[in-house]
Amino acid sequence: MPSPQGMPVEPAQGLGVFSNDQAKVVGPALRNDVTGFNAVHQNLDNTAMTTAVGHSMGSLGAMEAAKKELPVDNLVLVGDVGAPDNVTSVNDLHLNPGGTVYRGTYDWDHVAEVGQGLGWQRKSTDDSGFGAVTFGTDGTTGSDGAIEHPTKTHDGQTGGTDGIYGYFDRRTESSKNQARIALGLVDQLTNAKR
Repeated sequence: MPSPQGMPVEPAQGLGVFSNDQAKVVGPALRNDVTGFNAVHQNLDNTAMTTAVGHSMGSLGAMEAAKKELPVDNLVLVGDVGAPDNVTSVNDLHLNPGGTVYRGTYDWDHVAEVGQGLGWQRKSTDDSGFGAVTFGTDGTTGSDGAIEHPTKTHDGQTGGTDGIYGYFDRRTESSKNQARIALGLVDQLTNAKR
């Protein structure tokens, strides 16, 4: 994603995951993009929902955008590294009226844990007091009997090589739940909890 100055923003490296600096650059760029998308929707009288998805450090940028205003109906955080400065709950995030924050992180995502500072650096979005709706990522059998594979790596996509699936790989519980959110089928989320 380009920064507001048009320069690409690279993911944080090494100890940079403990800094919020890059998120503060990405946040305004995302807010500008979504505002433009929404203007197109309005001009076309389109009532489609808008969903923003942030993965890993991208979740930090998405929440940074939402600290001011992110005009989306759904904010989905996967493999997130915790909340940015001054965000202690979903009440500190400003989405469209009725907008909802969802999150999904597989049980052994140590990269996400390190990004959160192992509980001392950033507020965890998994805390019940944060208020996000958590959806399943660890694999399940869908209502249609189809296997929804577990996420087993912090990566976005692996193609399922050697049975290791990322958050966005096809036929994973994570990707199917993200699709359900984007389509407004939140009553069909698997392993959901508030």
